[in-house]
Amino acid sequence: MLDMLGPSYYNFFRWSISQIPTSHRCFIDLPSPETMVDNFITRREEIYWHPSGAGFGLCRSGEIKYLHSSKEVSGRQLLQFIVSLQDHPQLLWLSAFDVDTLTGQSLIKWYEKFGFKECLRHTWAPNLAPKCWDETLWGTPDVVEMKYVGDSL
Repeated sequence: MLDMLGPSYYNFFRWSISQIPTSHRCFIDLPSPETMVDNFITRREEIYWHPSGAGFGLCRSGEIKYLHSSKEVSGRQLLQFIVSLQDHPQLLWLSAFDVDTLTGQSLIKWYEKFGFKECLRHTWAPNLAPKCWDETLWGTPDVVEMKYVGDSL
């Protein structure tokens, strides 16, 4: 379903993120190419990308990053694929803003529907916000850390 990409494919991955509507693109704070290469080498972060514009990053620690779906590849399909990659899916975790998705549903509720459970909540910290964050548009949501606890996929 998805091809694994190395650091030389940064531009393809950046393109896939550019397919997200501008109003929601700031949810994914993509690092510079240099940082991404460093993450790939030191943290064993692998990047997966689909020609339709969907993709994600997956760290050896089990952290899921940069998750973004497309019309052809749903978020549910991405999460199923991520779980299938893991010998120990209970080690999967992610951080998400407590905001609504493009379809108007809570992002946190959406992840809960697929087996993720809130384990830690941080109040908004402006100094940690993505560079393009617009507080007048998105407010100052909590950041929620979630752990994969079950097979709801």
